[in-house]
Amino acid sequence: MQLMSAAPPIPQATSAILCHYDNSTPTKQLVRLVNSDRSSWEKTLFPEQKISFPEIPEGRLEIYLERKGKRVLEKVVYCYALKASN
Repeated sequence: MQLMSAAPPIPQATSAILCHYDNSTPTKQLVRLVNSDRSSWEKTLFPEQKISFPEIPEGRLEIYLERKGKRVLEKVVYCYALKASN
């Protein structure tokens, strides 16, 4: 039996495209860029705050919320899905 990944396929071609993410929630979020050889970082986003960064197709954003003093992984978004529209 062949195992299938739940992650969508990553496009092969890349360019100097910007990606955007905005915290559209009423709470503070911790955003971590992970799974990237070229770059990794962690930022705190306040409600309605936005960030832009160069596209890193193999990377993903992990979005954390703080609940009862602990970091809770809320969602994972693949960077290539955050491309800015031209």
